Amino acid sequence: RIRREQASDEFVRVMEANVRAGGVEGFQLGADGALEFRGGIVVPKVEALQKEILSEAHTAPYLAHPGSTKMYHDLKGSFWWRGMKKDVAEFVRRCLTCQQVKTKLHSPIGLLQPLPIPRWKWEEVTMDFVTGLPKSSEHHDAIWVVVDRLTKVAHFLPVSMKMSLDKLAEIYTRGIIRLHGVPVTIVSDRDPRFISRFWHSLHEAMGTKLEFSSAYHLETDVNNNNNKEDQYKPGKKNNNSNNPHPNGVLQLDYDTSIDEDPVSFSQAINSDESHKWIDAMKEELNSMAKNNVWDLVELPESSKRVGCKWVFKTKRDSSGNIERHKARLVAKGYTQKDGIDYKQTFSPVSEKDSLRIIMAL
Repeated sequence: RIRREQASDEFVRVMEANVRAGGVEGFQLGADGALEFRGGIVVPKVEALQKEILSEAHTAPYLAHPGSTKMYHDLKGSFWWRGMKKDVAEFVRRCLTCQQVKTKLHSPIGLLQPLPIPRWKWEEVTMDFVTGLPKSSEHHDAIWVVVDRLTKVAHFLPVSMKMSLDKLAEIYTRGIIRLHGVPVTIVSDRDPRFISRFWHSLHEAMGTKLEFSSAYHLETDVNNNNNKEDQYKPGKKNNNSNNPHPNGVLQLDYDTSIDEDPVSFSQAINSDESHKWIDAMKEELNSMAKNNVWDLVELPESSKRVGCKWVFKTKRDSSGNIERHKARLVAKGYTQKDGIDYKQTFSPVSEKDSLRIIMAL
């Protein structure tokens, strides 16, 4: 059958012509006229034929499902085709019997079936990191994605990959638990942060069950992967199943600029720092009164009033420490959004160079 397929394969015909013309290193014609490469017959690129050879070399009763390395060495003495080593490795990796029988030789690979539908919102969540992003002005270079598995509502928490685990736990408590309570189950991949002893101890104290998805079975973590622009690339596996991450606690710098500013007046006065926001609003109103920003006039006929709203911003120094709380009163219809259209609120200032130019004129 291989010889028949060789007769219709363009690559084989070209190589046979080259061998007859003067020879090509490694290629030769066998006694039956079939093209061979280093002693192995050349298999044309026919998917069904190649799969049949792989299946026979892997699933035959007397072979006992060899690994990819042994299977390749056994095959290359009798067969050859372009990309054979890669095809052998892929065939072995997809073998269901090998996954079921040989699991004891590897680290636990996590859940292999889609997760059941939760019974209540924010009872079961999934989480993952989107990494490799350009560093923002607040020194964030990653996004922590936390998704409710029932409602698919997601929180995107900007973080730095240099944050320590205790600070990530603080962000998690402030950004998730404070709003939705303690989840019953958390599903994540095997990121070192999620398998550390610190993370396990934290959730054991809160009564939360931790479950892990498999790097090769992303359907168990489908919620988070659908909310990310790029698939998370799993890292190297640790074969030490007794202690998967011996160095669990990292001592690294922490950027405190993760705090979220109020987006409305009611949110500001009901926050833990309401007194600071009230002082900031008083400062803004006093500044407006001092500078005669507003003039009281009669509303012209056929005109509509324009309402006002507050914009709140926490000002920080270069080290990330809180410098002051600032509030601005703007007219409604002000559609710019913090973090998208602007990064900071500030008063107009003149640089020294600009002042020199004006004085020279």
